[in-house]
Amino acid sequence: MTNPDFYEFSEPKYLYSIINKKKPIESISWSPQYDLNILSDDCRHTFQSFAEITNGTKQEYKINRTELFGGDVCLQKENGTKRRRNRSRSRSRSLSDTSDDDDDEDEFNSIDIIPTIGVLGELAGLYLYSIDQPFLLLPNSSFVLPFINATIQISKCVSLTLPFSSHTQIRKLQRKYCIESIDKFLLTASITIRATGHLAGVTTLPNMDVSDKHTFSYGQDPDVTLNRQVKLISKERHSAMYAVHLTFKNVKSIPVKFEYREIIDNSNTQSKIIIKGSDEQRAQIQVIENGIQIENKNSTDNHHSMLAANGGEQIYEYEINLNHSKKSNSYRKRRREE
Repeated sequence: MTNPDFYEFSEPKYLYSIINKKKPIESISWSPQYDLNILSDDCRHTFQSFAEITNGTKQEYKINRTELFGGDVCLQKENGTKRRRNRSRSRSRSLSDTSDDDDDEDEFNSIDIIPTIGVLGELAGLYLYSIDQPFLLLPNSSFVLPFINATIQISKCVSLTLPFSSHTQIRKLQRKYCIESIDKFLLTASITIRATGHLAGVTTLPNMDVSDKHTFSYGQDPDVTLNRQVKLISKERHSAMYAVHLTFKNVKSIPVKFEYREIIDNSNTQSKIIIKGSDEQRAQIQVIENGIQIENKNSTDNHHSMLAANGGEQIYEYEINLNHSKKSNSYRKRRREE
């Protein structure tokens, strides 16, 4: 019987202990995977997690028990240098193909249940998981197990962030989901998103502690548009004033939440923004340090503004005065000398 130690790197590799000497086995790997299925417009969903263990070798591994460490593990190479990556470590006991232990062989021959992965808790800043039932890794195959039973909360909206431009633009808004972990630490992993069973996209979740939130985009929404009209009011040598008219439109059969940010490059420019329109419109535009953002301050649901269904529109207006920094004589002199 041999006693291997398994380690998972960013590109997972396992270390196999033979006569107390660790050697990397690059063809064996494991990784968590998530599957999110959005069932309705109000974000009812199912969330499943899996651990996939892949044996890319020609050898069969019979595992009695495995412990998986999730988190940031620092390992030292044989030449003394250190590598610090987001990785997991696993410690296992296994049988070799040539084992003569009849009792252990009988244990594997009688396997009739799917092993489960338990959460053992936190240890020195790492998260510890265990597989306590025996399982078999066949040569050149993958072994998939249910992973942690985690609860998440989902919210969705359409969103757009643009740099300020003096030109008129027509844009589609981006679809976004926000995921919040409610009760479990989630290891970084690939997540497949489905809408009522149909594939909507694949992205990567970072490491998420309880109450952490992660927002990701998954493409344009063709039914929600922004028509951004810009008119030059006045212009001087080092300044200009523009009137900006924003029209958001939703042609879906359901209302949607939306958010918008417009960013001004303040590195060489000073800006002053004057909000126009009705009291309700002005209440939803917030002047921030480097531009504007649109949010519904009266909403209790993530501060998103709403677009009504079947052609619903929201209109916002503001004026912006841009003053460009004047170059000093010393700056011009340095430029000529260069």
